[in-house]
Amino acid sequence: YINEKELGGYVHLSYINPPAPNILIPILQNPNFALYLINRKGKIFIINRNVKLETENYVFLGRATDINYLLKAIKNLYRTKKFSIFAKAGISGILFGYKVKPLALGSSGYLISSRGGRRNNEDCGFIVTLKFTENNKMNKVTIIGVADGVGGLQAGEIASNLTLRTIFNTFSYYFIQTSTISPNHIYEVYEKANTQIYEYSISRNRNMATTLTIGLLENNNFLIGHIGDSRAYMLTDNIYRLTKDHKLTPHSHVITKAIGHRPKIEPDIKQYEVIRDSYLIFTTDGLTDVVRDGEIFNITYNYKYPNLIARHLVSLAENRKSRDNITVAILKI
Repeated sequence: YINEKELGGYVHLSYINPPAPNILIPILQNPNFALYLINRKGKIFIINRNVKLETENYVFLGRATDINYLLKAIKNLYRTKKFSIFAKAGISGILFGYKVKPLALGSSGYLISSRGGRRNNEDCGFIVTLKFTENNKMNKVTIIGVADGVGGLQAGEIASNLTLRTIFNTFSYYFIQTSTISPNHIYEVYEKANTQIYEYSISRNRNMATTLTIGLLENNNFLIGHIGDSRAYMLTDNIYRLTKDHKLTPHSHVITKAIGHRPKIEPDIKQYEVIRDSYLIFTTDGLTDVVRDGEIFNITYNYKYPNLIARHLVSLAENRKSRDNITVAILKI
């Protein structure tokens, strides 16, 4: 792992118009590091500009030293094709390897976002699975999250996107270091994201904040971090709301907690045990302002598949003239 100061930037994989599989990678500015792309035929390229990638491409980040050895090691790793995110100290020079996949995770997960009644989309969301191999043991954690740039404040779009980038980068580091994610890690991630957004807004004299609701699934354990009025649900034989809205009043649009709003925050952190064949649904308030919990439950069990569920939920909110952005992320366990 290399921190951002040493790197002079970071690798950020952004899905364009989900669930399309194309990805845009901002190139690193530090000459000591390089990005490598392997296409479907196994040919290696050095990435020296922004590029769009296709499904089943691989991307490696490594030190730009001893290039021949690094390329040989990458080819050996590519032959295994057993990783989504790879990190191993035993292979000098290789830091991360990304396998490019569509954002839609087949029948197991789906993410969709709509502008709804707004001119711009200030929502952001992701579903990503981190896999780490150590001593021939595969550890895996799936992260799902949504963030809603607070309406009425400037640069909500920047706040929500920057927050989720921070979440992804920091959890990747923790996972690689410890092979697991703990409640303390979630608290530290929220603190780091809050400090980054708060200091960014102060330095640019711009008000910005965002809600943030994330879940981490590791085996049967499910951890949730939450601040704001986005929501997380678990659906089994009923629908269970896992988060509490941080609002001035139940029907108010004024939230009392947000990332970046104050120097210090106190996120809600909870732990649950997930049940097989259940659904985890994370959504911003553009959906829940106009769609009731019971309707979410009925649509989920009528349509079964995460892609169909998500699209029907968003369509319903749009038809009811939701005045906010609408983002829905779904995992079927």
